[in-house]
Amino acid sequence: MHVQNGSVIGGDGVPNTASRGGGILNDSGGTTTLSGSTVSYNIANTSGGGIYNWATLEIQAGSLISSNEAFGTEEEQGGGGIYNDDTMTATRTTTSENRSSSDGGGIYLYEASPTLDNGTVSGNFASGGGGFYILGRDLSLDNSEIISNTATGAGGGIL
Repeated sequence: MHVQNGSVIGGDGVPNTASRGGGILNDSGGTTTLSGSTVSYNIANTSGGGIYNWATLEIQAGSLISSNEAFGTEEEQGGGGIYNDDTMTATRTTTSENRSSSDGGGIYLYEASPTLDNGTVSGNFASGGGGFYILGRDLSLDNSEIISNTATGAGGGIL
C-alpha cells in the first residue's frame, strides 16, 4: 500500500478503532509507504493506535503520526502512535501527541531495529517510554529530536 499526501484520520468525534492498528494494520509480508501523509485520531484496544507494523513500513517526507491512542495493558502491548514488530524507516517525519496506557507513547519497538532520520518524536505519553519503548534490539537515530515526552514510570524519552 502506498499513501501519498493522504490521511487516515478518525473524525467527527468517531475515531477509527480496532484491536490493533487503529489506523493502519500492515500485516505479515506487506509493504506500506506513507509520504507526506497524516495518521491521526485512531484507537487500538491493544497495540498500534495509529499504525501496527508487522512487515515493512516506510514513513517519508513530512508525514505526521499524531493524536492516536493504544489502550493495551498487557506485557508487549502499547505503541500509541506506532507499534513496530519488523522493518521500519522514518525520514523527515513527526510522531507527536500520542498516548499509550502501557508502554511506548510514540513508538513501541518489539524485536526490531528501525531507523529514524531527521525526525521528531515529541509530546507523547505512556506508562514507560514516553517517546520510545525498545524491547530487544537497537534504534538508529540520525539528526533527530526526542523532546517533551512523558512517562509515569521510567524513560520519559526512551526506555
